[in-house]
Amino acid sequence: MNIRVEYTQNSEKEIIIRCREEDEEVQQIKSLLEFKYQKLTGICDNQTYLFRPSEVYYFECVDNKIFAYLQNNVCSVTYSLEKLEKLLEYQEFFRCSKAMILNLNYIEKFKSEMGNRITASLENGEEVVISRHYAKMLRAYLKEGRADE
Repeated sequence: MNIRVEYTQNSEKEIIIRCREEDEEVQQIKSLLEFKYQKLTGICDNQTYLFRPSEVYYFECVDNKIFAYLQNNVCSVTYSLEKLEKLLEYQEFFRCSKAMILNLNYIEKFKSEMGNRITASLENGEEVVISRHYAKMLRAYLKEGRADE
């Protein structure tokens, strides 16, 4: 893949991706670019907030409502977990249980638990349990990540 920067007199930046077909690599690049400027809305303390997905520690479903857990706020969002999972598909988010999507960037450490579960300690001091089913996928994901480095 070649990366080239062209300078122009236009004030608006434009990104063009040239390819034979839109494969997974192109989809990932598009997703990364869109993600950089994307904002989500949530209700916190009866006010509407805009925040970047990268600010979210995790999304959780509680009583059929979806919440985004930020550093200092918990916001109710209107997205379903399935919609968020699709939206964040190429980002550092991981479905860690039926009711939660976790931002891997905020994990400080992992601890294996009995029953093949994993406890993840987050930067904000919270601990999240990754269920047995998803722990298997996380182990594979982490193993692949190390192999690529």
